[in-house]
Amino acid sequence: MKTVLNYCMKKMLSEQFSRFLVFLGFVIIVISVILFAYKHDVNTNEQIDSSLLDNFGSFISGSVGSLWALAGVVLFYVALEKQKEALQLQKTELDLTRKELKGQREEFEKQNETLSQQRFENTFFSLLKAQQDIRDNLEVVGGFTYRGHRYFNERVNKFRRTYNELSDKIKESEKIEKTDNSLIKFWGKEMDKYKVNDVKSFYSPSFISRVVYSDFYNENHIQLGHYFRHLYHVLRFVRDNEDNELNPIERELYEHEDSYEELIEEFKTEEERIKKKYAKYAQYIQAQMSSGELLLLFYNALFFPKMKEMIYRYKLLDGLNVEDLLNPEFDIEFYKGESFVGGAKYLKLNFKSRNSILKP
Repeated sequence: MKTVLNYCMKKMLSEQFSRFLVFLGFVIIVISVILFAYKHDVNTNEQIDSSLLDNFGSFISGSVGSLWALAGVVLFYVALEKQKEALQLQKTELDLTRKELKGQREEFEKQNETLSQQRFENTFFSLLKAQQDIRDNLEVVGGFTYRGHRYFNERVNKFRRTYNELSDKIKESEKIEKTDNSLIKFWGKEMDKYKVNDVKSFYSPSFISRVVYSDFYNENHIQLGHYFRHLYHVLRFVRDNEDNELNPIERELYEHEDSYEELIEEFKTEEERIKKKYAKYAQYIQAQMSSGELLLLFYNALFFPKMKEMIYRYKLLDGLNVEDLLNPEFDIEFYKGESFVGGAKYLKLNFKSRNSILKP
């Protein structure tokens, strides 16, 4: 029943039905004129009764006028419906255009992202190759010429010998009388060499590691200075690109504080993805470094906070065994976790032992 009513309403509220009403009006007029003339024997030579014309006019206006008024309403309704359809069509076309533009923009963003990634990787691997070249060209000449990885192995051995000699000196000092004068006399040369003002500093294990490396670096700063500066700039290049990707997400989160809870999970997921991506490039850097390079990096960063923050951020010392340290028991405290300029906070680094790695 409802379907029939809807069909009837659709037919009535149409331009075709409006035309039918107009046509019906004309038919009524024609029939009415004929009947009026026939019933009242209209004679054009005689005067027509005005009251009859008034009645006839009232009838025509009442019947035909109502039909044509209804036709006008129907036409107005049809015009509104067509206008509504036209607006809906425009909206649909606009939505399609927006979707098309959105698709083009997303495609452009993907292409731009791909190009940016390619530019980053081209520069990164060029820097990494340059870092390898710097390392391979490092050399020390003695009885033999040591270059590249062998240079670091030889320098680390020299570094350890210096530390062991100073440790033996400390053990030897335990045999003398512990007075200020006797200690100063005993440590005189070493105090001048290591620029130590307080002789008691030699009995601090953490101080010994630092002072031995400081002297070692001063002796080798021409080669090692270039190597570590370039290594830092490679890492900074990775960090800057990572921050450039994270900043727009952080801005969006800040700008939509009202929907913070809804965005925070999405932000964390995207943040984790970006950090994992750039951690992978830092692992490429670490993978090309020998244990000797990692050991010297461990102590070098104690004097350069910016490099130390990079070590925390990218866990660059994960490949360093705790047994490789000069004094494992005390030196691991150099990386006990700390805060840096800008608010970045990092937890203590955990160094693995060979036994735990090779445990069956």
